[in-house]
Amino acid sequence: MQNKFKSKIDWWFHLAMAFFILFMAAVFVATSYTEPPTDSVCALTFVVLLVFFLALLLPSYLFTYYVFEDNGLRIRSGWGHGRFIPYCDIISCEPQRDRSQDSAALSMDKLTITYRRKNTNRTISISPKEKYAFMGELDVRRKGKSDH
Repeated sequence: MQNKFKSKIDWWFHLAMAFFILFMAAVFVATSYTEPPTDSVCALTFVVLLVFFLALLLPSYLFTYYVFEDNGLRIRSGWGHGRFIPYCDIISCEPQRDRSQDSAALSMDKLTITYRRKNTNRTISISPKEKYAFMGELDVRRKGKSDH
Protein backbone atom coordinates (compact mmCIF):
# COMPACT_ATOMS: atom_id res chain seq x y z
CA MET A 1 0.00 0.00 0.00
CA GLN A 2 1.25 3.42 -0.95
CA ASN A 3 1.05 6.04 1.78
CA LYS A 4 2.33 9.14 -0.04
CA PHE A 5 1.04 10.43 -3.37
CA LYS A 6 2.79 13.25 -5.19
CA SER A 7 0.78 15.97 -6.86
CA LYS A 8 0.32 15.91 -10.61
CA ILE A 9 1.75 19.11 -12.10
CA ASP A 10 0.37 20.31 -15.44
CA TRP A 11 2.63 21.57 -18.22
CA TRP A 12 1.28 25.12 -17.82
CA PHE A 13 2.44 25.22 -14.19
CA HIS A 14 5.95 24.09 -15.20
CA LEU A 15 5.90 26.76 -17.93
CA ALA A 16 4.77 29.45 -15.48
CA MET A 17 7.59 28.51 -13.11
CA ALA A 18 10.14 28.63 -15.96
CA PHE A 19 8.89 32.05 -17.10
CA PHE A 20 9.06 33.37 -13.55
CA ILE A 21 12.65 32.15 -13.18
CA LEU A 22 13.59 33.74 -16.53
CA PHE A 23 11.90 36.97 -15.45
CA MET A 24 13.85 36.90 -12.19
CA ALA A 25 17.09 36.41 -14.12
CA ALA A 26 16.22 39.38 -16.38
CA VAL A 27 15.51 41.60 -13.36
CA PHE A 28 18.80 40.49 -11.81
CA VAL A 29 20.72 41.36 -15.00
CA ALA A 30 18.91 44.71 -15.22
CA THR A 31 19.81 45.41 -11.59
CA SER A 32 23.46 44.58 -12.20
CA TYR A 33 23.97 46.78 -15.27
CA THR A 34 21.96 49.96 -14.70
CA GLU A 35 23.08 53.39 -13.60
CA PRO A 36 21.70 55.08 -10.46
CA PRO A 37 18.94 55.88 -9.47
CA THR A 38 17.05 53.06 -11.25
CA ASP A 39 19.37 50.39 -9.87
CA SER A 40 17.85 50.74 -6.40
CA VAL A 41 14.33 50.36 -7.81
CA CYS A 42 15.39 47.27 -9.79
CA ALA A 43 17.19 45.82 -6.79
CA LEU A 44 14.13 46.33 -4.59
CA THR A 45 11.90 44.77 -7.27
CA PHE A 46 14.25 41.81 -7.53
CA VAL A 47 14.32 41.26 -3.76
CA VAL A 48 10.51 41.48 -3.44
CA LEU A 49 9.96 39.04 -6.31
CA LEU A 50 12.63 36.67 -5.01
CA VAL A 51 11.08 36.61 -1.54
CA PHE A 52 7.64 36.01 -3.09
CA PHE A 53 9.03 33.14 -5.17
CA LEU A 54 10.97 31.51 -2.35
CA ALA A 55 8.26 31.95 0.27
CA LEU A 56 5.11 31.09 -1.69
CA LEU A 57 5.55 29.57 -5.13
CA LEU A 58 8.57 27.32 -4.75
CA PRO A 59 7.35 25.48 -1.62
CA SER A 60 3.98 24.77 -3.27
CA TYR A 61 5.78 23.52 -6.37
CA LEU A 62 8.11 21.24 -4.41
CA PHE A 63 6.00 20.22 -1.41
CA THR A 64 2.49 19.41 -2.61
CA TYR A 65 1.59 15.83 -1.80
CA TYR A 66 -1.00 13.74 -0.01
CA VAL A 67 -0.27 11.27 2.80
CA PHE A 68 -2.47 8.47 4.12
CA GLU A 69 -1.88 8.45 7.86
CA ASP A 70 -3.32 5.99 10.39
CA ASN A 71 -6.47 8.01 11.14
CA GLY A 72 -6.84 10.33 8.19
CA LEU A 73 -5.59 12.02 5.06
CA ARG A 74 -2.95 14.75 5.30
CA ILE A 75 -3.00 17.23 2.42
CA ARG A 76 0.27 19.13 2.23
CA SER A 77 0.84 22.12 -0.04
CA GLY A 78 3.75 24.43 0.70
CA TRP A 79 4.91 25.22 4.21
CA GLY A 80 3.40 23.82 7.37
CA HIS A 81 1.83 20.56 8.41
CA GLY A 82 -1.02 20.79 5.92
CA ARG A 83 -4.66 19.99 6.35
CA PHE A 84 -5.71 16.81 8.13
CA ILE A 85 -9.06 15.17 7.35
CA PRO A 86 -10.08 12.12 9.41
CA TYR A 87 -11.30 9.21 7.26
CA CYS A 88 -14.59 9.14 9.14
CA ASP A 89 -15.29 12.76 8.04
CA ILE A 90 -14.76 12.09 4.31
CA ILE A 91 -18.07 11.88 2.48
CA SER A 92 -16.90 11.44 -1.11
CA CYS A 93 -13.99 11.69 -3.52
CA GLU A 94 -14.87 12.35 -7.17
CA PRO A 95 -13.02 13.39 -10.35
CA GLN A 96 -13.36 17.05 -11.38
CA ARG A 97 -11.88 19.16 -14.17
CA ASP A 98 -13.07 22.65 -13.32
CA ARG A 99 -11.90 25.27 -10.88
CA SER A 100 -12.69 25.17 -7.21
CA GLN A 101 -12.18 27.72 -4.49
CA ASP A 102 -10.20 25.61 -2.06
CA SER A 103 -7.47 23.73 -3.85
CA ALA A 104 -4.21 21.97 -3.09
CA ALA A 105 -3.88 21.03 -6.75
CA LEU A 106 -1.23 21.93 -9.33
CA SER A 107 -3.23 20.42 -12.18
CA MET A 108 -6.65 20.85 -13.74
CA ASP A 109 -7.08 17.05 -13.52
CA LYS A 110 -8.39 17.03 -9.97
CA LEU A 111 -10.28 15.06 -7.41
CA THR A 112 -12.76 16.84 -5.18
CA ILE A 113 -12.99 15.56 -1.64
CA THR A 114 -16.16 16.41 0.26
CA TYR A 115 -15.86 16.15 4.04
CA ARG A 116 -17.58 17.21 7.26
CA ARG A 117 -16.07 19.90 9.45
CA LYS A 118 -18.00 21.42 12.35
CA ASN A 119 -21.41 20.24 11.07
CA THR A 120 -20.77 21.73 7.62
CA ASN A 121 -19.90 19.97 4.38
CA ARG A 122 -16.72 21.36 2.82
CA THR A 123 -14.74 20.54 -0.28
CA ILE A 124 -11.10 20.61 -1.26
CA SER A 125 -9.60 19.79 -4.65
CA ILE A 126 -6.40 17.80 -4.97
CA SER A 127 -4.43 16.44 -7.94
CA PRO A 128 -2.62 13.19 -7.15
CA LYS A 129 -0.39 12.00 -9.98
CA GLU A 130 -1.84 8.49 -9.71
CA LYS A 131 -5.49 9.49 -9.40
CA TYR A 132 -7.13 6.07 -9.57
CA ALA A 133 -4.62 4.43 -7.22
CA PHE A 134 -5.27 7.30 -4.79
CA MET A 135 -9.04 6.80 -5.01
CA GLY A 136 -8.63 3.07 -4.41
CA GLU A 137 -6.38 3.63 -1.40
CA LEU A 138 -8.83 6.18 0.03
CA ASP A 139 -11.72 3.70 -0.35
CA VAL A 140 -9.73 0.99 1.45
CA ARG A 141 -8.81 3.37 4.29
CA ARG A 142 -12.36 4.73 4.66
CA LYS A 143 -13.91 1.25 4.71
CA GLY A 144 -11.26 0.02 7.15
CA LYS A 145 -12.04 2.84 9.57
CA SER A 146 -15.82 2.46 9.28
CA ASP A 147 -15.58 -1.23 10.27
CA HIS A 148 -14.18 -0.32 13.70
